[in-house]
Order: sequence, then structure tokens, then C-alpha cells
Amino acid sequence: MDKKTDKKQDPSERVGDQLGRDLKRLFGSPNSMPRALDVRLMAQFRRSQTRRIRLRWARYAAAAIVLLVVGLSVVRNHSSSNPQVTAAAIPMDINQDGTVNILDAMRLAQQLPTAQGLSSQWDFNGDGMIDRRDVDLVAYRAVRLSAQEVL
Repeated sequence: MDKKTDKKQDPSERVGDQLGRDLKRLFGSPNSMPRALDVRLMAQFRRSQTRRIRLRWARYAAAAIVLLVVGLSVVRNHSSSNPQVTAAAIPMDINQDGTVNILDAMRLAQQLPTAQGLSSQWDFNGDGMIDRRDVDLVAYRAVRLSAQEVL
């Protein structure tokens, strides 16, 4: 026999006609389930799978909601426990972002060429002039050095 035809033939034909008939009589054909039963079983299987998929997505949605609620409560508690500091509370906070950092010193340094129009509140060392020493004082404050080291 040819290998291609051997693959397409029914296995019962390969073992001999009499043996094949005997095997079919003993065990029945592989597709012996009635069509109506097969259809009902497949419909039931599909319904159960659909239910499982819905439950899986419901669990994912519930987990996402829990994460969202927890995340929002953490953000809300964090923002309420750290009230926003006003510029009056931090005198050297020139850009008014709530902290004294090197950006404040840079902003003051950029304003030095037009220092005549600047407010006296930017005279941090109290010498009556807004100059490089005021910028240095803000920069030292940004890196937490004491004022005595600047003066």
C-alpha cells in the first residue's frame, strides 16, 4: 500500500476486514453518539464557559475598583496631611513651589540684571541690596547650609 492512502484509510481497514467488523461490533463506531445529545452537550459546555468568562471579568473589575479606591484614599490622605505651604511661610521660596531649592536661587540670579525693580522682600541678607550674596544665601539654604557659612 501507498503511504498517502494508508493515512487516509480507516484504521479498521488496515487490520483486516474481519477484525475490523468484529471491533466495530464490540465497541461501536467512534461517532456513535446521537446528534441531538452532542448538540445539547456542546450547548451546555458553551454556557458554562461563558459563565466562567463573565465571573473572571467580574473579579478583574472588582480588583480594579478596589485598587482605584485605595489609591484615591492614599492620595487624599497624603494631600490633607501636608497642607500647602504659602509663600509667606517660606521667605526664600521665590518660585512659590512650596520648597526652597536651587531653582529659587536660579530665578533670583536671572533677575539680578534688573534688580532695581525687585521687591525688598528678596533682600535676604538684609544689606539693602539685592545682589549675588542674596543668591548665594538662597542656594545655601537649598542645600541646607547655615547662614553663618554664607556671610
